[in-house]
Amino acid sequence: MTSAADMSGLDGGTARLADITAALRGDGRFADKKISQPHPLLVQIRSGDRIALLAPAVAWDQAREIFKPFASHFAEVKAALLLMGRPGQRGLDEAVLRGLCAIVSARPDADELYVALHNAFELIAARQRSEARGEWVNRYRYEIGEFFEIAQAITTEREIDKLLELILEKTRFITGADAGSIYVVEGDDPEVARRVLHFKLAQNDSISFPASEFTLPISEGSMAGYVALNRCSLNIPDAYRLPPNAPYGFDRSFDERVGYRSKSMLCTPLLSRRSDIIGVLQLINKKVDPHAKLINLDEDLEGVIAFDKRSEDLLTTVASLAGVALENAILYAENQQMLEGFVRASVEAIEQRDPTTSGHSRRVAEMTV
Repeated sequence: MTSAADMSGLDGGTARLADITAALRGDGRFADKKISQPHPLLVQIRSGDRIALLAPAVAWDQAREIFKPFASHFAEVKAALLLMGRPGQRGLDEAVLRGLCAIVSARPDADELYVALHNAFELIAARQRSEARGEWVNRYRYEIGEFFEIAQAITTEREIDKLLELILEKTRFITGADAGSIYVVEGDDPEVARRVLHFKLAQNDSISFPASEFTLPISEGSMAGYVALNRCSLNIPDAYRLPPNAPYGFDRSFDERVGYRSKSMLCTPLLSRRSDIIGVLQLINKKVDPHAKLINLDEDLEGVIAFDKRSEDLLTTVASLAGVALENAILYAENQQMLEGFVRASVEAIEQRDPTTSGHSRRVAEMTV
């Protein structure tokens, strides 16, 4: 139960805070701050998304419910508390745990408040930087773990089709891409521009559609062709709003046919050990929420953002490994074909020499290759 003395203290605090609010609003040093009184016993000083709350100590001791609307701000390290006067010992311990950063005199002057508020906002900023570093470290550890799993999966897969599916699936996962596709370079001409890009695979988390393989020339007219020809990555914030001087374009016919909206895109080359272009990896629509389905396909496509620098770095790292793995898979497939051809030729030679064992030789060949 609040005593008469406590009530008197609260009333006195209300009068003082009204005067302080007026003084802060008239002080040019606080011109860039938003000053308000969400409660007669509270002064709120806002700088961006950071908040400093000024209250008399008696409010913390006797009217703590007025701070409840700001609980989430304290939890998210966006607010700091300054008390005028000293609270009771129990109240002081709890205040420190809840976000108390300074105690000023019961009747602070303008300079005392200026220094205290400056330090409060500096403390919030320092805590936010510390939180951000902690989040970055956690994210880095998570990404390293994922990278090792991806590396193990990619380097042990020898079937080309399964490998392509794995590469696309894993790169979409670590970058938060909704969709993607892979092109494989075909042809032996020393001039890359005389080869072709073979569209092999597409994946999309939001829609299902029949995808058929096709080829397109390697030229700067398409994003995939530009990446293959120049062996460089492309990061496009919006495929429908390309720079006017871009040599490449974007064909919207696929989007129109399947009911999709391609916005942010990240394309990177797949290179062999000798830096020869062997494929192009294309990721589409980095999502704010990786689990969301892109159903509302308006022009701006809210929920889709540009691929950030971290996504570029992760994709480049995985793509360098994937390129070598794809090269190995291609060589493995070629060696298998050569071996099968050699065995078939050997069987034919044996059969021609001894027709009586021809059936047996063919069956042995089929079982061993």
